[in-house]
Amino acid sequence: WLLWTRTRFGDSLGSDSQDWRRCHPGRHLIAPGQLPSLRRTLRLASTATIAGRERADDGEGEGMAKWRWREDPIEHLALEGWPGLQAWMTGRRGGVSLPPFSTLNLSYRVRDLPSAVAENRRRAASPGGARPVVWGRLVHGAAVAYVDRNTTVAPVADALVTDDPGVVLAITAADCLPVFLADPESGWLGIAHAGWRGTVRQVARAAVAALADRGVAPGRLWAALGVGIGPCCYEVG
Repeated sequence: WLLWTRTRFGDSLGSDSQDWRRCHPGRHLIAPGQLPSLRRTLRLASTATIAGRERADDGEGEGMAKWRWREDPIEHLALEGWPGLQAWMTGRRGGVSLPPFSTLNLSYRVRDLPSAVAENRRRAASPGGARPVVWGRLVHGAAVAYVDRNTTVAPVADALVTDDPGVVLAITAADCLPVFLADPESGWLGIAHAGWRGTVRQVARAAVAALADRGVAPGRLWAALGVGIGPCCYEVG
């Protein structure tokens, strides 16, 4: 399975940026059966995707997963150690957008060229191969949509679930937390966009409930949080 996320903490982020380490500590990796309450998730927006491999590799997932920096085919943080799962988060480099959107802008909601955004999205998803990508249309709510490789219209939902290994699930975010869910045993996975509004509306709980309705035992779920804003960069309280 694959996940990716884009986040904005400044004009650019690179492999030497301290923001990754400050705002994405290792505590964001969660073992099965220990899903977060996300009570004080901070407000923000970014991009994330999730998709499936055909099968899990033997021996993976026994230890703690880790985020590692990779530069091929695009600069990204890759989540390693989930059984049968690929996961990554991109920064702002590696795209074709011109200032002030330089360079890996993934949003059609700004005045960037649509052709540039389309190419940037293609590049951001490139670690997952050529599988189709389904993007959620986010409204800071708790709606959950099932999608597969035949989905052609972006659903209005802040959480997506699938059991189709041939599709990539995608959401956008910046300071909001992407929440990634996977059951390696059944092949079901989900992704949720959890800003403070979505957290108040319990979008992560809704995603887990949607998977449970499809026969996934919550105690089997693996969960990870993507990059989100932290007290280093945002006033809270």
